[in-house]
Amino acid sequence: MIINGLLVLLLIAAAGGAYLLLDEEESAAAPATTEVTRGNVVSMVSATGNVVAARDVGVDFDAGGKLATVSVKVGERVEAGDVLARIENTDAIDQRDSAQATYDQAVAGLRQLTQGPTDADLAAGNASVRQAGASVDSAEQALADSRRVARTNRRVYDEQVRVARRDVSRAQDDRADARGALTSARTALQEAQQLEASACASSPDGTTGPATAVCSNAQSAVEANEQRITSAETSLSTAEASVDSAQDGLRTAEQNRSVGSAQQAQSVGSAESSLRSARASYSYTVASARQQTQPATDGEVESAQAQVASAEVTLRTAQRAVADTVLRAPAAGIVASISGSVGEYVGGSGSGGTTTGSTTTGTTTETSVDASGFVVLTGVDGLQVQADFSEADVSQLSLGRGASVNFEALDNAGVASGTNAEVTSIAPTSVVTDNVVTYEVFATLNAPPERLKVGQTATLDVVLAEAEDVLQVPSSAIETTGESSTVTVLVDGEEKQREVETGVVGDSTTEILSGLDEGDLVVTSSGGGGLTGFPGGELPELPGGGGLG
Repeated sequence: MIINGLLVLLLIAAAGGAYLLLDEEESAAAPATTEVTRGNVVSMVSATGNVVAARDVGVDFDAGGKLATVSVKVGERVEAGDVLARIENTDAIDQRDSAQATYDQAVAGLRQLTQGPTDADLAAGNASVRQAGASVDSAEQALADSRRVARTNRRVYDEQVRVARRDVSRAQDDRADARGALTSARTALQEAQQLEASACASSPDGTTGPATAVCSNAQSAVEANEQRITSAETSLSTAEASVDSAQDGLRTAEQNRSVGSAQQAQSVGSAESSLRSARASYSYTVASARQQTQPATDGEVESAQAQVASAEVTLRTAQRAVADTVLRAPAAGIVASISGSVGEYVGGSGSGGTTTGSTTTGTTTETSVDASGFVVLTGVDGLQVQADFSEADVSQLSLGRGASVNFEALDNAGVASGTNAEVTSIAPTSVVTDNVVTYEVFATLNAPPERLKVGQTATLDVVLAEAEDVLQVPSSAIETTGESSTVTVLVDGEEKQREVETGVVGDSTTEILSGLDEGDLVVTSSGGGGLTGFPGGELPELPGGGGLG
């Protein structure tokens, strides 16, 4: 095995020397060259970012109310003017109709003043006078009837109170009689008890007993008087209850009279008020009818015109209130959120109805701020790509530069080729993450694909400079010292240095403004193979495919 390894090494050394000699000869004879050609040279910087909305718009009802319908869903695209939702509008419609009636009446009044009354107007005026007079007659009769009823009811109430007072007096007399009967019964009982004690007593020495007949009579008298007391007490209780009942009846009668009198007074007062109103209406109607036959003065016309103008303002306000019950999209966009369900109460903004969150274009920028509202529309005014560029790359950017955006998730389907975006915002301050300094850059898409979603990943290539159909050479063929740039050209097999003026520097080629002509051969390297000296930079195949071991 050791001998075989040594043989292999010797073979490699011999073969390597041969190849090195061959390579040096070929390198000296034919350096690597490339022709000066025409083409496009593009200088750009790139960064990866995400799709963001250029502007979010929050839309609110101008006035609050109960949500009646919601006409859109989250994710749905809407156009400017599309209905988003409605709140209940019954009250608003009633107010609009009332304002319309007032306006029509004011217009009719002005027309009547300026054109004069027609025969129909005069007939209507006379009919109004007759009707107003009939109203006065009716009101006078109603007042007379009300007063008559009031007097009748007053007499009834007074009679009820008088009867109730009489009943109280009688009950009080009965109670006094019952009290007297009870006192008399108690006195008689005491006398009977004394008689009983005397008639039924024995002699002190016990030799003589009570008189049986007299004692028995005395005892019967005591029992009779006790029953008399019981009966008198019952009668007194009944009499006292009668007094309480009679007094309750009196209070009720007096209360009824008080309430009834107040009601009757109110009825009479209402009838009197109606009569005054009827008489005032009659006077106004008569004056209006008379005024119809008189030409209108300038002051009357001006007053009527002012009433029309005021009624028109009120009508327009009411019409706007009805319109405000319908929420419409102020611009085209995608529904991002809906803050409410049918039947819930939603508040109104009271100030325009929209709020926005946007990226400010210019040298001073802010990141996109979410808007708030009952409905939030995103993607208004298009979509943008937000990407972070290094501090070296961002120094070469400026607003308005064209950019090319690619979307890996879409396989670039529906994406316009070439420049399809524009740099519209560059952050003035940096963001440092893990000692890496970057700057936030926004590019607005010219024609976003329909399937593009906010948040998707995008690659942003910003074109710094571009030259079309110009002379170009590989950038590696140019040597720059200070402000001077030179290339090596091959002329009749001889290498010569030539000073050139360069233009746009691309990723791999550089624009040549002067110093070279199309078709010139520019030396790109001294020729030769890899570092080993073998063609292609590889070792020759050993016999048998063996290795070193």
